[in-house]
Amino acid sequence: MRPDRRARRGGRRSGGPEHLGHSLALPLGVIAIVGGLALGAVALPHLFAAIAVFQAQPIVARYIAGERGLYASDVASAAERLELALDLAPNADTAVMLADLRLWQARRATDSKLAAEHTQLSVAAAKTAVRHAPAHPEAWTALADALDLLTQGDASVIAPLSRALLVAPYDPRRRGVRVELAMRHWEALSPQAQRAAGPAFIAMARADIGALARLTKRYLALGATRAALSGDRDLARRFDATYIALPN
Repeated sequence: MRPDRRARRGGRRSGGPEHLGHSLALPLGVIAIVGGLALGAVALPHLFAAIAVFQAQPIVARYIAGERGLYASDVASAAERLELALDLAPNADTAVMLADLRLWQARRATDSKLAAEHTQLSVAAAKTAVRHAPAHPEAWTALADALDLLTQGDASVIAPLSRALLVAPYDPRRRGVRVELAMRHWEALSPQAQRAAGPAFIAMARADIGALARLTKRYLALGATRAALSGDRDLARRFDATYIALPN
């Protein structure tokens, strides 16, 4: 009888790990399912946001290219797509694109109330961009540009404009906007921000000195441009000659 009892005890011991494996299978399966659902919950918003941005990008590309034949309805539809993308997955690049399209709408609105509404939406989108990417090379310029239109150039423009000049002094994107805003607000800029504006002025002068001269004349910004070009004497002399030759 003793061998039988030992056999029975041995059987119970050998069945223990197998029974434990069956017991763990259900919790592990549940964990796998929950983990998969969690990953899906994280990934799906980003996927849908990417689709929305993809749908809006043709209009954004035409805007960036400077096309004049954009339809207001197309821009409105693209802006709605970008807003959806931002709601699903906030992203600085998406926010900058939305700020651009809202500013396009504001500048073409025939009703002052609607223009102000679109400008406020542009400011909000640009603020979203700088919040998510404080060193973004375009976001601060987009914010300064929108604020300049919204506030008609009051002091609230200076902080984002200064950041735009300091963050992206050599970035070619939106260079013309930074130069124009710097001309208009030169006296309010700190010496550090004025120095940071120099590379943009110099690059614009080297690319198209006539365009810089015309912009300088439009904004009566001769002092600003000469100060910005002071580090390159030859370029400064060429600018002076071009500026003097402009028709009155």
